[in-house]
Amino acid sequence: MEIKTQCPHCLGRYLVDDDMLGESIRCVRCEKAFEVKEYLPPAPPQRAKLRLKAAVDVVVRGGADAAEKRVPHLGLELAAIPPGSFRQGAEGGYLSERPVRTVHLTYPFWMSRCLITQAQFREVMARNPSYFEGDDLPVESVTWQEALEFCRRLTEIERVAKRISPSLHFRLPTEAEWEYACRAGLRPAAEGQEEPAELRAFWRGDPEALKAYAWFDLDSEETPHPVGTLKPNPWGLYDLLGNVAEWCMDWYGPYPEGEVTDPKGPEAGRRKVRRGGGWASVARRCRAADRIGVAPATASGLIGFRVVAVRIGEPPFSYNYHVW
Repeated sequence: MEIKTQCPHCLGRYLVDDDMLGESIRCVRCEKAFEVKEYLPPAPPQRAKLRLKAAVDVVVRGGADAAEKRVPHLGLELAAIPPGSFRQGAEGGYLSERPVRTVHLTYPFWMSRCLITQAQFREVMARNPSYFEGDDLPVESVTWQEALEFCRRLTEIERVAKRISPSLHFRLPTEAEWEYACRAGLRPAAEGQEEPAELRAFWRGDPEALKAYAWFDLDSEETPHPVGTLKPNPWGLYDLLGNVAEWCMDWYGPYPEGEVTDPKGPEAGRRKVRRGGGWASVARRCRAADRIGVAPATASGLIGFRVVAVRIGEPPFSYNYHVW
């Protein structure tokens, strides 16, 4: 038989077997140990129940057709990204960016408009690993494993609160999802035509065009800045090319030849993909095609992350508790 219990430190709530009464377990949110005691919450007033049901209905019924998703208690907004195709890589870039290939993404997904902030990370993980402190600054000095753990906990919290459907989960973006969303459907100009400044920033790392979009070595003053303060790309995504670089799901490896559909990268590897430039990056590293491999245990003041919400595939993590 299952009973309800509550962590006295962060008030996280769990369903556990009744034979665990009196035992000590560790909270997955604040990571502190506590003794299992049965928790019987007081019944809320009827009016409060109605308000809660209405709020849940609005979020859940938004479904796949909603143009934007939100995680209200975190202030986290996600832009809707439609299915589509794009040319991944750059002929004039580094060797790792070739061969240029056509990538087809057959499913919609949602991507957080901004980098995950320190306040959002602390709310979910009960800690802040960042070197540069500030609630509105992007979280950094976070390993790939910690970024994925944030996604796991966020998925669990939102599912049990019935703010998202059981078919939806959060994770890090794949490398293809990240570059597709970064390019936002932009294409290079035809031969003989001049490229607009907006496109130059995303394709060529043009320093002057880039200043409108990215905090990098020429305008950052050697520090991260509050998220979302510069111009977004055409799909409403901020700080893709600067501020802090971003972890992706994929293992790092060379691009295969030919067209691909819904790629996930190599099956295994030693380094994870890092995308986007950061506050210390030169302009050439602040391009849509730029990619670097970084050991997943690396915690650097130059690297943070953003999340995507998807309905495709299995979550890249499992659950230890049923949190309610």
